[in-house]
Amino acid sequence: MKIDTFRRPAQPKRFSPKSENSLGELKHLFRDRNRAKKLWQFTRHPQHKTELNRWQNKIKRKVGLYRQQVWEEHLTSLNAEDGCLWGTTRAFRKKVSPISALNDPNGIALSDTNKTEFIAQSLESQFQLNDIQNPHKDEIITNIVDAYITNNANNTNPLPPRSSIGSN
Repeated sequence: MKIDTFRRPAQPKRFSPKSENSLGELKHLFRDRNRAKKLWQFTRHPQHKTELNRWQNKIKRKVGLYRQQVWEEHLTSLNAEDGCLWGTTRAFRKKVSPISALNDPNGIALSDTNKTEFIAQSLESQFQLNDIQNPHKDEIITNIVDAYITNNANNTNPLPPRSSIGSN
């Protein structure tokens, strides 16, 4: 139960010595691959390119094995009592919704570049500065305010004199 999890000591992630050796081995493979890449970029010799491809394929296989090993260790460390098992299953049960297409005036934006252009245009049109230096707008606003003041000037009650306020 989740309420009792604070009573048990925290369990550190367990890494087997096998995974630590894999990390060290991967570091050596990366170093050797980078040397082969540097040599190939310097010489552009086909044999050096073949050697670089061999290193890259070795790394690809080792990284795949390492990821599989880490995933298996993660699955074996899951515990139903502290809630981590249910958190992992929730992530798998949750339906991932892709980003839907956007309808722009020119048509439907399906690709990422079209979507970004459409969003940029939309934001640009929404956040434009107002033209406050337009004298015609100033005149319209002045007329509206004056009309309001003249129409509502007679609707206000005059303030009572101070003497009547204090005598109550």
